[in-house]
Amino acid sequence: MNIAILVFPSKRRDNNPIFGEAEQMASAAKLRGHSVSVMDASHFSFVFNGDSTSLHYNGEPFIEPDLAIAWVGMLNGVAERTAVLQEIELRGIPVVNKRLPVIRTRNKFQTMQILSSVGLPVIKTVLLQDLTSLDFGLAQLGDFPVVAKTVYGNDGKGVAIFESKRSLLSGLELMLDNNVATETILLQEFVKANNKDYRLFVVGDKVVAQMERSAPGEDFRANLSGGGAGKKTELPLEVQQLAVEAARCLDLDISGVDILISEDKGPIICEVNPRPGFKICQITGVDVTHSIIELAEYKAGAISNDQRYLAANS
Repeated sequence: MNIAILVFPSKRRDNNPIFGEAEQMASAAKLRGHSVSVMDASHFSFVFNGDSTSLHYNGEPFIEPDLAIAWVGMLNGVAERTAVLQEIELRGIPVVNKRLPVIRTRNKFQTMQILSSVGLPVIKTVLLQDLTSLDFGLAQLGDFPVVAKTVYGNDGKGVAIFESKRSLLSGLELMLDNNVATETILLQEFVKANNKDYRLFVVGDKVVAQMERSAPGEDFRANLSGGGAGKKTELPLEVQQLAVEAARCLDLDISGVDILISEDKGPIICEVNPRPGFKICQITGVDVTHSIIELAEYKAGAISNDQRYLAANS
């Protein structure tokens, strides 16, 4: 099988882990006998010929693969910069993850909107587009502290906690001024969860790896990139099923589902990432790339779902 791994970086290739993750997936695919190309998506070009579209990579005609894996690291401008995925999907080539689910889940508001609409537990959230609705928002959330987030962001960036209305006002003014791409802020209740959260790596309809993350020092953010500590864990089946259901509702083939275990409300979905990092592999000892390639084989019709489960459990 010919597999194309399309990398959509948020920054240059130098020291960018997203390319290393793509190479890890490529190695796993080659071990299973597949031919693999890792492609920087910024190198694609389109030519609209009036009655057809031609696609080129580095100036050469694009050779259609049997399947494409989309590895999207960018946060802003996802819809515009992933047009190549739409073209590949229009040609009937299976894509893991598909373009529209990636666009939706790169936007934290849209993610919350979809999950809430199907009744899955999410953090109580208010969308602010300016400060005129701040008092209403605070009334919905109750007591301080509250958490403010930009609509786009990951690795704990664009997230702040506020202990009073005075500090919140000054912080929101700064966030809204600098958040020109969306001009919106998510205001959330602070969930008491012992400064811990849980990352569940979901591939298809199965949790393949899971870890507990603890925030460093006085910080409330448990992201590993921000200094948080991770360790392997085994969560109850109902928590794992919640992560799988979140991924299913968002139509994601691969996802990192972050869950808080609230002291008084139980498990709550915090965020869903369509390109979960591979640090979880080092912490848990689980190589998620093999599960990803097995799912790709299934999506391309190379193996059955039963064969995929047999491989996963062997």
